[in-house]
Amino acid sequence: MFKKVEESESNHRLIAEKTLDLLVVLDKEYSIRYFSPSHKYVLGYEESELEGKSFSKLFHPDDVCTIRISLDNMFNNNDSQAIEFRLLHKQGNWIELESHCMPVLGGDNTIEHIVMVSRDISNHNT
Repeated sequence: MFKKVEESESNHRLIAEKTLDLLVVLDKEYSIRYFSPSHKYVLGYEESELEGKSFSKLFHPDDVCTIRISLDNMFNNNDSQAIEFRLLHKQGNWIELESHCMPVLGGDNTIEHIVMVSRDISNHNT
């Protein structure tokens, strides 16, 4: 049993560390509980630069209200959603992302986290 759990954790770590999709786990206070290493490749930030940083500071100002409403709906209604927003790249340009967000239930059947899987949909040729 221990070997299966260890193997499962190893597979999940491998996926999280090698994908170019951005993986984020948010708690009810909208604090980041996990962000994948892909943030370095997509947004240019080192892990240490993102630790403790408010994720909302990276959102485009025009997108903050929409994101907050979407997250509130997910926490209150247990609804999965797809949303688009822009995040600030370390070099100062905006990266457009498409994100699929899924609420995660805790032991007491209330939503404890939201998992966001985001993909860069920016047109880098312009």
